[in-house]
Amino acid sequence: MRPVVAHYTDPSFKLAKYLAQWFCSISDYKPRFTIKNSVDLATKLHAHSNLISFDVKSMFNSIPVSTAEELMADFLFKKGIDPEVVGEFRDILSLCLK
Repeated sequence: MRPVVAHYTDPSFKLAKYLAQWFCSISDYKPRFTIKNSVDLATKLHAHSNLISFDVKSMFNSIPVSTAEELMADFLFKKGIDPEVVGEFRDILSLCLK
């Protein structure tokens, strides 16, 4: 799970990357399924596996940002993170995603 920023040259890219790392470390979030890059994908695929690729060009446009923010905030609340910290996280996350 990570905030999605349109491009690595976007001014908020580094902030979004930091927020993603912070979120995972503070909440001890461990995604069940993750692939870092194409090399990681190739390593995880077995010799007789089939890869099907779908065009996800517009996938991120259809993710409801406010719902994602709420889910992340709820996750932090359940982990016992201070509500003020969660509020600041949501504000900064919202800034990155808009």
